[in-house]
Amino acid sequence: MRIAAYWLIRPGKNDEENLLQVERAIELARSHNVETTPNCRIVGVKVICDGIIDACTAGLSEPYAHNGHLEVPLWTEEQLEPVVKRADEAGLQVALHAIGDATIKVVINVLSKWVSPSRRPRVEHIELASEEDAARLGQFGITASIQPVHADPAILRAWPKLIGPHRCERAFPYREFADGGAPLALGSDAPTAPHVPLGNVYVGTTRRSYREPEMETAVNPHFALGLCESVAAGTEGAAYSCFDDHRIGVLKEGHKADFVIVDMAWEKEKLMEAKVMETWYDGAKVWSSANVNGVH
Repeated sequence: MRIAAYWLIRPGKNDEENLLQVERAIELARSHNVETTPNCRIVGVKVICDGIIDACTAGLSEPYAHNGHLEVPLWTEEQLEPVVKRADEAGLQVALHAIGDATIKVVINVLSKWVSPSRRPRVEHIELASEEDAARLGQFGITASIQPVHADPAILRAWPKLIGPHRCERAFPYREFADGGAPLALGSDAPTAPHVPLGNVYVGTTRRSYREPEMETAVNPHFALGLCESVAAGTEGAAYSCFDDHRIGVLKEGHKADFVIVDMAWEKEKLMEAKVMETWYDGAKVWSSANVNGVH
């Protein structure tokens, strides 16, 4: 297993408390890096900037539709800027959790001001972005770290009541991220969501449910990604997003031979019929469907 870890920065009482946490991340990154511990590195800091729509804790620009409550981001731009600035100065990558449109605007404002695209800043989830902010990701070289599993129609039944149909039309605008030139990193968000890679790609490309395949609903299918785009985002894009693209993410000379062999038809509608046949790690076969109880 190859782990690129991010040190969580919690909201402190003041800037001093927040920056002390960044200094701890800097210290850990010096002792856990690609030279000292290549398979378990501290690559940056992560800041949780809001909650989730289902719990009515995502920061929105308009009140929640069902109760009129306006939830704001957990961090203001003024609070977030010193943390992001110090982390970037120290060479740490910055990853910011942002789900609601108001929070997404805050984090893009801060990243675009203080972080160079060469540091590969990333925004996690980006579930309800405005058209303007979806375009700004690519403008500033900000990676869209997305998890299509969260766009599964089976778990979004409450959204029309919570945020209204008009805002549901902006849900998970992946097509706009890609068309705007944003680097894409596709992940599962495990363990908070099922770790089913092909199911994840299925939702990202069809915008339909892998949890309840009988559902005919598709969530904003015009925002769907292509099959090649999704697979690339989950391999090369994921490696790029945490500075691992020099050794994993693609099959080529000089890179680690980490891959799976899949029996599948290259059609997005048939992804749920695909079967993983073998898993290879660092050039060695470590699992085979022919021998599910043993390790080769």
